[in-house]
Amino acid sequence: MDAELGLDTSVDTPLLRRICRYLSERSPQPTVAVEGLTHVVIYVNPAFARFVGRERKDLVGRPFAETVPESEGNGCQALLDRVFRTGLHETLAEQEHRHTQSVPVYWSYAVWAILGADERPAGVMIQVTDATETAVFRSQAAAVNEALVLSSVRQHELMEETGALNARLREAQHLLEGRVAERTGELAAANAALQAEIGSRETAEVDRRELLRLLATAQEDERRRIARDLHDQMGQLVTALGLGLKTLEATTPDPSPARLQLPQLRELTDRIGREVHQLARDLRPTALDDLGLLTALSNYADDWAERSGIEIDFQSVGWGTGRLPQAVETALYRVVQETLTNVIRHSGARRVSLVLQLSPGLVTAVVEDDGVGFDAESVAAPAWAGGRVGLLGIRERLTLLGGTLVIESVPGRGTTVIARVPLPTRGTEDREG
Repeated sequence: MDAELGLDTSVDTPLLRRICRYLSERSPQPTVAVEGLTHVVIYVNPAFARFVGRERKDLVGRPFAETVPESEGNGCQALLDRVFRTGLHETLAEQEHRHTQSVPVYWSYAVWAILGADERPAGVMIQVTDATETAVFRSQAAAVNEALVLSSVRQHELMEETGALNARLREAQHLLEGRVAERTGELAAANAALQAEIGSRETAEVDRRELLRLLATAQEDERRRIARDLHDQMGQLVTALGLGLKTLEATTPDPSPARLQLPQLRELTDRIGREVHQLARDLRPTALDDLGLLTALSNYADDWAERSGIEIDFQSVGWGTGRLPQAVETALYRVVQETLTNVIRHSGARRVSLVLQLSPGLVTAVVEDDGVGFDAESVAAPAWAGGRVGLLGIRERLTLLGGTLVIESVPGRGTTVIARVPLPTRGTEDREG
């Protein structure tokens, strides 16, 4: 061995050979060899260098006391002196040391003499074991034992107190059980009455919804009947009146005063015809029954833009050739109709966007304007609840179909009305009343 292995080559060769016989470079046990009188380190194995976290070259040639953490009353120094003097093997268990952070560590030492050629001690061999975990455990065990001794005394006192408390607890429990039984009876009676009230209200709600459904159906049937009567009967009468006036105009002499009034009467008749036609369309457009919601709303949007003078952009998304259930088509048509009526009456808008979107299991109608807007919390105000049906009535009708009506508006920033209705999972071809 030489300086690369952490050996002091100034020491005589026989001593080095004896060191090599005692120690192995591959030993996992931290091991140090020191000179006898001065305790200067002449050899450290790799395990010791790793143990103290320093390079071997920084340890060899230094006093052993400088290679270990600080300790008060370090018994290791006296142990080295004694072993070197007597040549006997000794141990020192759980010697306390402190790092610079004042965290204590505990090392145990096994020390024996290194004999020279004359069989007299020439140095000391030291094996170090980290006993920190054992020392800490021992200290904790001692603390636990002390606590157990104290707790045994307290345990006897607690047992006496527990006996008294148990007696009082049994008495209180007996009293509490009586009160609980009494209160449980009262609650059971109240719960039975509540369940009966809930059942009655649920039945009333079911009846109310069924009545609303019947009223909505009857209302649409009556609208359909009146619209057809206006279109068929009143339309024919107005047409006949117009033809009669035209014939009368052709047969009446020019200078006659009646002849001069005939053009005005014909114009008035045409106006009546247009009003009757518009009234019939507002009540129940035939396109809604014959062609479906998409065509009916497209026609209504064109007619509404012409009558109101407000630009409207109508877009449809996801539509095919199928039809929605009749109740769904009617409800969405009324939502759009009532919303556009409110746009004319209240919004002062210049442009309106109407989007009708069909997606799997859901149909959505969105009407958005750039008008003056309003406080959405006041949607129940007369201005927005009015009209022939009113948005509040429309909301009720959508609820019967499982749908929702959302009104979003901010004063000065327009209004958006969103109606959503779920659809049967089988598709959109089935028709319902």
